[in-house]
This record gives sequence, structure tokens and C-alpha cells, in this order.
Amino acid sequence: MAKGAFDDPQLSPQLPSGEVTFGQVLGARYRLDKQLSVRDEISLWRGWDEQLSRIVLLHVLPPNHPRTEEVLGAARSASLAVDSRFLRVLDALEYGPSEPVSFVVCECVPGYPLQAVLDAGPVGSLAATWLTSEIAKALLPLHAERLSHGRLNPDSVVITTSGNVKISGFLLDATLDPREQEAEWTWQEREAADVSALGQILYASLTGHWPAVNETDPDYGLPVIYRDVHGITPPSELRPGIPQVLDVICTQILAPRPDNPQLSSIHDVVHALAQVLGPANATEDLAYRVRALAVALEPEDTATTTAPPPHTDPNQILDDYENSLPMDPDPQTPAPVSGHDPEDATPTGDSTEDSVADAGATSSPEPVLYGVNAQSGSMSNILRQPLQSMMTKTGKIPPWQLGLGVILIIAVFLAIKSLFGDGEPSGPPTGGTEVKAVIAAAVSFDPEADGGSGDECDETAGNAIDGNPTTSWECNYYDSAVPPMKPGFGLLLTLDAEQFVSAVGLQVPYPGSVVQIMVPNTDKLGADGAAPLDSVQSWHEVGGAQLVSTSARLVLTEPVATKYVLIYATQLSDVGNWQFEFSIIEATVYALE
Repeated sequence: MAKGAFDDPQLSPQLPSGEVTFGQVLGARYRLDKQLSVRDEISLWRGWDEQLSRIVLLHVLPPNHPRTEEVLGAARSASLAVDSRFLRVLDALEYGPSEPVSFVVCECVPGYPLQAVLDAGPVGSLAATWLTSEIAKALLPLHAERLSHGRLNPDSVVITTSGNVKISGFLLDATLDPREQEAEWTWQEREAADVSALGQILYASLTGHWPAVNETDPDYGLPVIYRDVHGITPPSELRPGIPQVLDVICTQILAPRPDNPQLSSIHDVVHALAQVLGPANATEDLAYRVRALAVALEPEDTATTTAPPPHTDPNQILDDYENSLPMDPDPQTPAPVSGHDPEDATPTGDSTEDSVADAGATSSPEPVLYGVNAQSGSMSNILRQPLQSMMTKTGKIPPWQLGLGVILIIAVFLAIKSLFGDGEPSGPPTGGTEVKAVIAAAVSFDPEADGGSGDECDETAGNAIDGNPTTSWECNYYDSAVPPMKPGFGLLLTLDAEQFVSAVGLQVPYPGSVVQIMVPNTDKLGADGAAPLDSVQSWHEVGGAQLVSTSARLVLTEPVATKYVLIYATQLSDVGNWQFEFSIIEATVYALE
């Protein structure tokens, strides 16, 4: 029997990576929109998932590439990184009769790499500690499985427009950029490389300097500090006001001494940072920095007369923000970065920051789309601050616009109050007391029968009921306010028992979504009382509204006895850059007892 063209690699047609072109569709769903880079004949593309209407990244390998098996194997192993802090691997296909190339598909989000953020200056003690802690906590369960990132650096850490931390390139970056000396590394050596990288990220975020472990280290565009026989310069010597406890942690990772035991594992790093950080988080601070950076780097041809100048120094914007923040604690007194005792479980809104230096710096990073380097293209109109959009080129707000702004704010406030009340739970009907119901489980609701994928980021659904305001059910991005090809999607909450539900409280990252509160039709419940997952047609609406604020309380038309509550979005929030989504930070169900 004659062999086919793809049966023997030696007989397979050799297609250069450059022969995949703009507009070509791979895997019957991934459209190639723009080539971002090429390295060793492996090209990186920004693409579009035509089935789920979302932007993706694709690593494209020509047929017979010598590392095809290795790259696809790394992609499949990387699929174990399901924590919401990772940019996940979504698909991996090998070339064959139906595919002209092999390719790996990865998730992307609107954001900037940490390198771009640090070009505008250090992020301060709180943000530096928090973002390093987020990376370490995400890696912890994977290190337990002896899987390491291998290329942690300021380019592989992305800060999203909502201030969250995302890690890109898990396993893939090291496979796409192999280093000969790493081929025979033991697990302890691979673990140590990730730990050292965490120390470098913490140090750079605190100081704006890159601590090189050896002379061959890239500097990521930052001034370099070298480690010598005397150790490494403490961060507080470069940036006065940094707590000495962070000096100690950086030293314990990067240049341990006999009097400072080494932090040698991810677990050690997580524990040390938790002792310093307490319950504080820095999402708001980092979100502001990313937005200020986006405004400062806005292309000139998209700027308007009412927007800030397109080449505004991001440091100037950040300085205005940070002048209102308290300074770091006395450097002689090691203290929690959050500014309070780490044993105190009460979250605080205070950011313990040191000011951004080098306000006259002129280096400006290119904007980054969806967590990839700026060579991908330009970013315009990305989530500007409301007041910034009213500024003239002098940086001042005209009086008439200020007055108009005040009127609009008052109008929005009154609208919110009339729609949702004053934020306090309303009185229950006579004979009942309203309490928070116990939510036993949360899963995504996106039935295939309705045109959905069957899984709208189900792995993060539990974040919406964990009581943690720094986590969320983070859903896919779409290119229209109405989810394409389906009536909507949502989050299904299962209570611990059937109760008379009276209201649902929501905290969301962006306003604008239209939400329905639904309960199942009784004739559609399973034989064992299970919730129907086949279609939204098996449910009926009992309340809902458009979310005009990031916090809302949706009162049902009347209390209803149910064990299941479906929060269903039929219109999505505009998150900027022509992207729309519906995500939930926290959901609360109120019931009568």
C-alpha cells in the first residue's frame, strides 16, 4: 500500500512558517490576524477564535520542525495550569492531512507585561509584594507535581486592565527557547530557577533595577545590579522607605548568608510573603498603573483634543495618584507591607507605597495587546480614567466640564439609588427575616444546545463564592455586547437546601451587563431534583436589571422557593478596546427564614 504524503516525515511536504497567511483559518476555527514574531521558524500570531468570538495567540510550527513533538508535549502538560492566574493553553494540533502546520493556541487578555509597567518606575512595596505572592501561589501546586515555569521574568508576567496578575508561557516559553545547559537539570535545579526568578521579580518591582544572577542575564530594559562576593545591594538602599523585611526576603532568595536561611522552595516564598502581606491586595493600584500607562502611550493619531497628550510621561500620571498614598513604614521597623499587623484579618483599603522615581524618564514601552509584547501592534482607547478623558492638553479640567461631570455623577448616583436602593438589604416581608443563604457550589452555565461551548471558564466559577474580593469568575472576551450565536451565559448557584430566595447581590469588575435572575421550571428538574443543564429554556426569570454599578442588589419580584439560582447575562459589559465580557467577583444569595 502506498504511503500518503504525511505518513513519513521524510516524505512530508515542507511548508515554511511564512506560508501561513493573514486570514487563514487553522483547526476550522482559529483565524490568523497578525504575525507578531518569528523565532527558529516558529511564528507567533494574534488570532481569532471564530467559534467563541475571542482573541487568542497561536504558536505556529512548520511541518517537520525538529521540536514539534517537544512543543506539543509541553503544551499538553501546560494544560494542567488551570489556575485563573495563568494564561491557559486552549488547544494543540499537529500537522496532517487536514492541517498544513502544527500549532498551539493560548489564551490572551488585555494588559501589559510587567516589563512595560516597570519602565514607568517601580510599583511600590505593596504592589511588588502582592504580585510576587500571586505568582508564587499560582506555581505552588504545579511545583508539587514537579512542573516548573522555566522562564519567569518581567515579560512573562502580565498585569491586566483590572489589576490582576497573569502568568504566560508556562512550560512553553522554556521549550520554545531551549538552553543547552538546562537539558540535564535535576528537579532541584529547575525549582531553584523559578525561586530565583521570583526573587528577581520582587527586587525589580521594588527598585526598578534588575538583579542579575550572572553576566549573561538579560536586563529587560532596566538598570542592572550585579551580585558580588558581598551579596546584593538591599532594595532599601536603592529606594529609601522600603521595609527592611523585604530586604531580608530578597537577600534570602538571591544572595543568602549564614545569618539568613535561604528561601529554597516556592512554599518557602509563599509563606514568607504571606507573613508580610497579611490580607492586603494591590489590584486597584496596579489597575491604575496600567490605565495610566495606556493613556500615556496612546497613539497620536487616535488622540482627541480632550484626551491627555499621547506622549504624556506615565510617571507624571502616577505621581498625581501616589501623592495621596501614605509612605512606607519607617525602614528601621520591619512591618507588614499592608501597614497593619498580619494577624489582623480586617482588610484595609490603604496602600503602603513608596513614590515613583525618575519622573523625567523618557523611555516609553510600546503598548501590549492581550498579554503579548508590543511588537504585536498598537493599543488605543483602552479603559481611560473618566476624569482623564475630560482633561485638556494643559492637564486641567475646564470648569464647564467639571460642572457637567458633577451633574452626571449625581444623576448616576440617583439612578443607582432608585434602582438598587441605598445598598442595605431591604426589609423582608412580614413574618420573615432575610439572611445570607449558604451557597454549596457554583458552575458555569453555557449549554451547547443554546449555541454555547458547554464551559464558560468553569474552572474559575468557585471564585465567585469564595468570599475573596481579589478573585473572580473570569469569563471569555467577546467582540460584541450580545454574546454571539447564543442568548447568553451565566453562573449557576446551588444552595445547601431549598429556601425562599428574595434577592441576589453581585460585585462585578465592570458595569453595563444586563442580568436576569432565573430559577428552574419545576417540570424540568431531574428525577433526583438536579438542576436542568440542557438549555436556558428550562428556566424562567424572577428578577434582573442592567448593572449600572459594579455593586448591585437585585430584588426578586417575589420570594421564590428554590435550591438553584441562575445568574444569566444577556448583554455584556464594555471593557474597552472593542472587547466585552461578563464576570463576577462575588455573588450573594439572600433568603427568608
